[in-house]
Amino acid sequence: MPRANWRKEIDQTLERELLAAGFEPFDGIAYSFPVSDEVLGVVQLFDQTLAKRANAERALLNTRIGIIHYRLGYIQSKLDRLTGRSLWRRTLGGAEGWIVPPIGYIDLVKAHSSETRLKIIQELIQTICTTKIPVVKHNFQNLDSIIRHLEQAVEPKESLFCSALVLAGQADRAKKRADDISADLETSHVHKLGWPVYKQHFDEWLAQGAPVPDLATAKAETMEAAAKRRAQMSEIPAHSRPTE
Repeated sequence: MPRANWRKEIDQTLERELLAAGFEPFDGIAYSFPVSDEVLGVVQLFDQTLAKRANAERALLNTRIGIIHYRLGYIQSKLDRLTGRSLWRRTLGGAEGWIVPPIGYIDLVKAHSSETRLKIIQELIQTICTTKIPVVKHNFQNLDSIIRHLEQAVEPKESLFCSALVLAGQADRAKKRADDISADLETSHVHKLGWPVYKQHFDEWLAQGAPVPDLATAKAETMEAAAKRRAQMSEIPAHSRPTE
């Protein structure tokens, strides 16, 4: 179904207001903010299309906030190959479990004036800047903080966790965890098709001595991948871009 003009306006407003708030363009669907030398923050706002019970009079703004640890993300992009090219697959946050309490959906309706919709969007971005970004910056400065978060998660992103443990010098612990998951795959919460792909590459990586890039290399690769995807997304109208 073609997107109504009032919803196209929302997509354009989201882009404009995120830039006005100081976020940097990242991969064409998300915007970045600095966290530390090791970590980049990413935020995405999108007007979600309802697959079921679509309502032509209503739009839902969805917020996703995550982080990319440059070296861990680089490793993950090499090992977790079933996840495709989306840089969101390198992140902690969003689909991998919230790293800050979620904001929830924000309702916009066609009956709102353009001014009202703008005010709602600006207030949402202000909420993100004042209540969410400071928490991310405080809690996710380095690899150790990411590992602590994953250890406390009810269902951690296991491939990310195992890679993080190796990067932190805990290869034996990581290998045991990965082996235990593979031995009981049917009752594990991991992706049943994705995990064996990751595990094969993980074992090969360990056998090679678990080489990891330096920070400068990992950061450059991350930003190059983001720039390439951003160029691809620039050819697609804001309202037609994928959300991952």
